[in-house]
Amino acid sequence: MERVRVIQWATGVVGAWSLRMIIDRPELELVGVWVSSPEKDGKDAGELCGRPTTGVTATSDKDAILALDADVVVHCALAVGPHGHLPFDDDVIRLLRSGKNVISTVSYFSPLMEGPERMAELEEACRAGNATLYGGGLDPGFVCDRVVSLLTGSLADVKRIKMIESIDVSNHPGAELLSEVGFGKRPEEMRLDSPGVEYYGMRLLPGAVAKLADMFGIALDGIEPRGDIVLAKEDRHVRMGTLPKGTMIGALQEFNGIRDGEPFITHQWVHYVGRDEMPDDWVLAPPHAHGAPPYFVRIEIEGTPSLTVDMTWTDPQDETSFSLPTAAVAVNAIPDVLAAAPGLLREQIFGAWRPSPSLSDVSV
Repeated sequence: MERVRVIQWATGVVGAWSLRMIIDRPELELVGVWVSSPEKDGKDAGELCGRPTTGVTATSDKDAILALDADVVVHCALAVGPHGHLPFDDDVIRLLRSGKNVISTVSYFSPLMEGPERMAELEEACRAGNATLYGGGLDPGFVCDRVVSLLTGSLADVKRIKMIESIDVSNHPGAELLSEVGFGKRPEEMRLDSPGVEYYGMRLLPGAVAKLADMFGIALDGIEPRGDIVLAKEDRHVRMGTLPKGTMIGALQEFNGIRDGEPFITHQWVHYVGRDEMPDDWVLAPPHAHGAPPYFVRIEIEGTPSLTVDMTWTDPQDETSFSLPTAAVAVNAIPDVLAAAPGLLREQIFGAWRPSPSLSDVSV
């Protein structure tokens, strides 16, 4: 059997997990690794993720990666950067143009919502390289779109969908990311045009809403945001550093897909440090005494019948509990991406609920 040639793009918290999976799977052949930091440049791929020597050396030279002959790139770039923009779009377009399929864990779940110009740019890059682009991770990419769509197959009718992602980030290693979305900042220091707010508010969270609506084949009137924060009553000492009194220690961000003037699909993101000061109406992850915090998702579907499903991920080796499953969704998708036609891959779920047409829509 011919092995699939894979490039790992970035080796951060998620990328290190996908790199391990690529090295461990005999059907996959690691042919290149791109890294962003000078400290990792020139190191063997195995050294970067706790695996034996592979003979594949990591590089920060993007042109060298583009020149490689590979079937697919597992793209796990840093979602936000310090330079005031989302840093990965140009790289993905160049990878597609070079003839490489791309699976990204940070974006492209539903680029349709970013407008026809963005969609046309991505589709043109796919055509130029005869390549496929797929946005896949844990959320979005799995629990708040694929799983939800599958669950609706057991219902006769759906009136409202609510998806809640919740995790205690006290031990989260991503200090830069948490700071970008407001942790440790006072309300007057928060900016709506920061890279973190732009990423979460314009792509990641509304992406789940837009993708699910697209899977159902329904048109939304729009996607409306809502948010709430909790400020520390005293200094908090967590892994990212000290969060001073009066700064943010909890955030609830919500995006509502509006249909016929009412919320139809809601995606809620609840991240916090410690449970004791959080509002009673917030859905929090199960408590834990030590080790990796649980990554918790609740799906509430109001319909006929109604359905609630709670999902919890934990792994003693995964300090976030969501990095490993995020990587797994991407790596497990490789065969399906290779089999797909060039362009943006829109996966379909067999037997999902579909809205019935109104009488005025039925042709006689």
